[in-house]
Amino acid sequence: MEEYIEPLLWRLQDGKCIGCANPLSLGFQIHHKRYGDDITLYDLELRCGDCHGLEHGSKARGTQRIRE
Repeated sequence: MEEYIEPLLWRLQDGKCIGCANPLSLGFQIHHKRYGDDITLYDLELRCGDCHGLEHGSKARGTQRIRE
């Protein structure tokens, strides 16, 4: 599913992190605003590692995905 979602989110967010507006070309993670069986595109966000960690109250950056 992610291989279809990432390009759509990328376009919706103009290639920028939803948290800090840094370019997603530097790396990103998919953030789930909610979980469940009825997730839609609008329940997901692309965030840089720093903003994703902050969203979860963690200083850990985690693994960033690089869009190829």
